Amino acid sequence: MNLIVHIILWSLGFVFLYRLPVFNNKKAKYSERSTISIIIPARNEENNLPNLLRSLNDQLKANDEILVVDDHSEDKTAAVAEKEGAKVIKSKQLPPGWTGKTWACSQGAQSATGKVLLFLDADTVVEANGLERIINSYDELDGVLSIQPYHKMRNLYEQLSAFFNLILIAAMGSFTILGKMVKPIGLFGPVIVLEEKLYSSIGGFTKVKGKILEDLAFGTELKKRGVKLNNYGGK
Repeated sequence: MNLIVHIILWSLGFVFLYRLPVFNNKKAKYSERSTISIIIPARNEENNLPNLLRSLNDQLKANDEILVVDDHSEDKTAAVAEKEGAKVIKSKQLPPGWTGKTWACSQGAQSATGKVLLFLDADTVVEANGLERIINSYDELDGVLSIQPYHKMRNLYEQLSAFFNLILIAAMGSFTILGKMVKPIGLFGPVIVLEEKLYSSIGGFTKVKGKILEDLAFGTELKKRGVKLNNYGGK
C-alpha cells in the first residue's frame, strides 16, 4: 500500500514539476541595453544587503541605479546600503490598505529613472555576469520575467524549506508536463523584471496593495491585461 501511495505522489510531482527551465545563462551578447533601476525593499536587512549590493556593483553600467527602500528598519539597513553606494529611500508612513512590501516597491518605482525595473529581494545574490544574463533573457521575451532563485542551503534547518519551495514552484503552473498549454498563475517575487512603461500603464502595485502574496496577485493583474508571464528557475 505504501509503495502505491509513493508511486502516486511521485507521479503527481512529475506532472506538476516536469521541467524547470532556467533563464538564459550565457554571457552577455552585446554591450548596449536599456538603463536599469534595481529596486530592493528592505526591512532589517543589514546582514543580507552587503552580499547583494556587492554582487551588483561591478555589474552596473552608466545611468543604472540601485534603490534600497528602507521599510522602517530597526537596524543599520540604511547605513549599510549607503555605504555600499545604493540610493536609500526612507519609506513613508504605511497608508491604509497597503502591505509593507507593496508600499516599499511602489515608492521605489516612483523614484526610478531607468527604462527597465528589476525588483529584487534583499536576501538574494546575483552571480557574476548575472545581471546581463537576466536582462538578455528579458529582452528575448514578451511581457514580464520572474525568476525563483537557486537556494543554497548552508544549515540543516534550511533544508526544511526545500519542500515548501518545491510546492510553490509546482503550484505556479509554469513547469507542468503540459508545457505552454498551461499558463502561469503568477510571478516569483524575489526577481521580477518589466519595463517601466508597462508597470506604470497598469498602475503598479496599487491593484495588489493589500495582498500578502503580492507576486501571485501582481501576476494575475498582468494576465488580465494580456501580458505574458515568463517564469524560470535560477539554476
